[in-house]
Amino acid sequence: MQVRLGDSMLVVAGGGGISLGSDEPSLMACLMEPGAVADILDCQLEVALVLVEGIAERGIKAVFGGGDMADKNGPMYSPTVFRDLMLPRWKVLARQYRELGLHYVWRTDGNIWSVGDMIFDEADLPGFGEVDRDATMALGKLRDRFPELVVWMNVSVDLLHSGSRNEVYENRLEILEESCGRGYLHGASNAVLPNPPPKNFWAMMEALETYNAGRSREVAVGQL
Repeated sequence: MQVRLGDSMLVVAGGGGISLGSDEPSLMACLMEPGAVADILDCQLEVALVLVEGIAERGIKAVFGGGDMADKNGPMYSPTVFRDLMLPRWKVLARQYRELGLHYVWRTDGNIWSVGDMIFDEADLPGFGEVDRDATMALGKLRDRFPELVVWMNVSVDLLHSGSRNEVYENRLEILEESCGRGYLHGASNAVLPNPPPKNFWAMMEALETYNAGRSREVAVGQL
């Protein structure tokens, strides 16, 4: 499909990642049977490596993966568990993505500051999606800590649904200013959930038009 569309649209594939279960037995297994969990993750990694080759062969350039692993209080498992079980395998997968020329977007809601350095510096994953502004993952803070990170969407879903039109518009302009005009695709952090006030959705898009109107076409912020 990407070959057919050319440069007119960007096709983003899903998958190509590894993940730990978020249920209690899976999390307990990380502490009580880490060897067994490692074996499962190795199997996931082998599947992901094959899948990513297929994605690249189809001309696709961007992949949404990762997986929900946090809430507003932080990750569901400790940074130590992430370093021991997840990071070594993500390094292998990230290297494969780079060699194939793919842009990988780590996707999760919640507060991931405690593992961000491992994901975006040590594993060197280039993109971050579903960026949860309501869980302190504000674009400006991310830009300061990870200057080259591409942030896919940072608009508060809650404000989009419950704020006034002016609140939405001003907040969206603030986010766009934080972007510094680069490495940011504008949109709701997770998704536009059912039944937001239409005026708030249009305010989000009008803020983008206002911001881009003052910038050259080459550095205009994208949208989703």
